[in-house]
Amino acid sequence: MKKKILVVVDSLNGGAGNMAQILVKYLSQSSDVNLLLMNYVESNIKYGVNEDIILKFDSGKTKKIRYIIKAINYLKKLFKHNKYDIVVSLLDNNNTLCGLSLYFNKKVKLIVSERSNPLVIMPSNKMWTILRRIGYKRADYVSVQFDEFKTFDNARFLNKCVETPNIILPAPVKRQSKNNGVIKFISCARFAQIKRFDLMIKLFKKVNDSNPNTELYICGDGPEKDKIINLINELDLINSVKLLGKTNDVYNVLKECDVYLMTSEQEGFPNALSEALAVGLSAVVFKCHDGISKLVVNDFNGFCINEGDENGFVDKCVQLSNDYQLINSFGKNSIEIADKYNPEKVLEVWNKIIF
Repeated sequence: MKKKILVVVDSLNGGAGNMAQILVKYLSQSSDVNLLLMNYVESNIKYGVNEDIILKFDSGKTKKIRYIIKAINYLKKLFKHNKYDIVVSLLDNNNTLCGLSLYFNKKVKLIVSERSNPLVIMPSNKMWTILRRIGYKRADYVSVQFDEFKTFDNARFLNKCVETPNIILPAPVKRQSKNNGVIKFISCARFAQIKRFDLMIKLFKKVNDSNPNTELYICGDGPEKDKIINLINELDLINSVKLLGKTNDVYNVLKECDVYLMTSEQEGFPNALSEALAVGLSAVVFKCHDGISKLVVNDFNGFCINEGDENGFVDKCVQLSNDYQLINSFGKNSIEIADKYNPEKVLEVWNKIIF
């Protein structure tokens, strides 16, 4: 008899939405699966997920305590009516609500998944922290994206933590290795303060001063855009730093570039970096947490620079800008790194904890 499984996520957008859809597509091969969206916004369904299996929770304009009560009542009724065998929840808010809803229902297997770095990103207030601890106590497994994250919340859930990294899908195109004399750096992210594009541009200025045959391309948009434009003008980088805006064809943009840069203050399992590795770019990144060094391995597919070492970041960018052979060698190794996180390998881990 087929298992009945519910996968819970906020929406179809972002890394969590992508992971939820990939899980649903995989689980649907052997089980009866529903995908519940707790914060539905209009977006495209990917990976061939059947729209008929999607459920949507309408929270209206309810906030705080009333929202929690409404969501828990909805989930309890849903669990009772559908008699799910397994619930897989993604994102800490949904995880908390599912744990609370199933707290006295031990028949349902509950797997909750953190989709950011829980060592630094905690619930928004003390009440949510307490509720999360109660909800996670009910969980059978707590999945995190890197082993390094297992000690979050003072290792309170260490005995039930399991590493389930993001899937890195094989890129439909690979980097075009052609040395036309210009080394192209690239980064893709929302223009938000946490991504530190201002720092990236300031550091790239030093790289460009050392090697004028360098360019920086940035894909994205967001609240920091005007600040970034002003900085580019201030540093006289108009001809060297190009803002590409949002793109729906990121792979074809990446394939024309050579080195991926990441200066984020915080990341979980960075999706944009993953896409760049899959295309075959080398990378220079700040190690905002220890797990990043699994994706960018020093002297293998790039350089993972200790936080705060700005001179080291610049030096490695300059080194790559002057060594096209090294860029090519690192790029091939990036594809090898990305393959460690292909769907078959990551879904095998999920399969073990779900079933």
